[in-house]
Amino acid sequence: MLKLFLTYLFFVLFMSQASAFDMKFLRLYLNIDPAVRYIKGSATEIFTTDNSSLPLKIDLSDSLKVNFVLHGEDTVAFYRSENRLIILPDKKWSKTDSITINYEGIPQNTGLGSVCFSSHNGIPVFWTLSEPFGAKDWFPCIQDISDKIDSSFIIIKCPKKYRAVSNGNLFCETIQGKNRITEWRHKYPCAYYLLAVAVTQYKEYSDYAVIGKDTVKIINYVYPDRYEQAKKKTWRLASTFKMLCDSFGEYPFIKEKYSHAQFNWSGGMEHQTVSFIADFDLDLMIHELAHQWFGNMITGKSWRDVFLHEGFATYCECLAAEKGLSNCSDDSQWRRATILKACQLKKSSLNILDTLDIHKLFDSRNSYSKGAMILHQLRKELGDVIFFNCIREYLKDSKLRYQNAEVEDFINIVRTVSGRNLDWFFAQWFYGSGYPVYEIKWQQESETVLNIRISQQTTDSLTPFFRSKIPLMVCGENGEKVFYRLNNHLPEQDFNIPLNFYVSTIIFDPYNDVLTKDPIVKKTQFIVNKKVKKKKKRQTQTS
Repeated sequence: MLKLFLTYLFFVLFMSQASAFDMKFLRLYLNIDPAVRYIKGSATEIFTTDNSSLPLKIDLSDSLKVNFVLHGEDTVAFYRSENRLIILPDKKWSKTDSITINYEGIPQNTGLGSVCFSSHNGIPVFWTLSEPFGAKDWFPCIQDISDKIDSSFIIIKCPKKYRAVSNGNLFCETIQGKNRITEWRHKYPCAYYLLAVAVTQYKEYSDYAVIGKDTVKIINYVYPDRYEQAKKKTWRLASTFKMLCDSFGEYPFIKEKYSHAQFNWSGGMEHQTVSFIADFDLDLMIHELAHQWFGNMITGKSWRDVFLHEGFATYCECLAAEKGLSNCSDDSQWRRATILKACQLKKSSLNILDTLDIHKLFDSRNSYSKGAMILHQLRKELGDVIFFNCIREYLKDSKLRYQNAEVEDFINIVRTVSGRNLDWFFAQWFYGSGYPVYEIKWQQESETVLNIRISQQTTDSLTPFFRSKIPLMVCGENGEKVFYRLNNHLPEQDFNIPLNFYVSTIIFDPYNDVLTKDPIVKKTQFIVNKKVKKKKKRQTQTS
């Protein structure tokens, strides 16, 4: 009986949390000196609840001491358990209610680097990076990716020689004695891990992206000694900004800003309206900007849906390369490098079931590179018009816009917009594992007939076959070239192609559209499967 009671108590306190409380607003006051590893904070959180007596569970690192919790003007009881703050209401919660948590301490640094006190050229630097589970290391929150707050006010107090950067618009900045008080207000729905703060001696300048009749300001907060270097790089993002808006619709946070804040981490992080950037590499800036649509405006319902963030943002780098707007002047070479990276993992799947393993979640070979190439193959399957219509409908969907989505939501939109059931595509590429490996044999019976045999193996037996359109460039002895896409739907399949020239060579996937590695293409003699030949005579190729 005691065991049954404890199980019930666990469910009441922990498992029912997400459905019972919906966080709406955060007012966060932080006192930070980047030279001293210590933070003081006060967080007022407004929420709604459908259970007036259930204890409120807040995620907060045990390394941070809670001084008191207020419910209205009254202090209320609480206790700590495994990086959780359990607040016991002194009276029943109202349907819309609030609490204030006063806390301080030496923050720990978990995950990808949640709270960092560092320096650049001897100047102290503070920044946060909460993805995926590090927000609790610096402010009280509910670390449920599906629970977005509607708005936030973040106020930072720091020594006046520093500048403080956060989400949204700068509401006010004042000097009080030796300190600077900076308030940022963000009035769009935002997931917990996309809130961020950075503090150091920033120097500021702006670039501008002209989009139709509108101009979007891109504010850059950079280290003073990197100012001239950064100015030579960041202006290039303006053209890609326009391309993304033209492709996917208006910048999602158009009423506020887009900005960069420099930090020491090796890479970038797409905090909502303010991407943190180590160095202003163009492809990195494109990736983080694309996240404002893919991951920020529409956020996964769980970390299992990280493909909707990283696969899409990575593929936007390819779209920029196609337009000559990235570091890579040849989008085919971009895809080639991405394919080779993805194929380093022979048994990877985008359907990541262990979402607590952050190394799997953010393995650039899988969620990023493989995810991007799967989108590219979907584009080749659907054609450009339908593919981009699918993406735009996904971003416009009123049930998903500024909210959360599952991969299945995207699949359903693809099915509706295209009018096709592509469950087979996602079964092999999203839910499946590994990738195909091809051997292409060819022989020419006469000048007018070319026989091709496609044989396929896979790198993971869990997915024994990948149905695909195989791109081949057939080259003639006198310079002739004909491009085909052969519908490969069998592990071994024969095709006969009518020609009017003699073949010298066949090139597999000349534009790097297929996720595979080391295909074998060879001229050899083989006996054509006559039954397959007759059956497939009417659909030997598509272009």
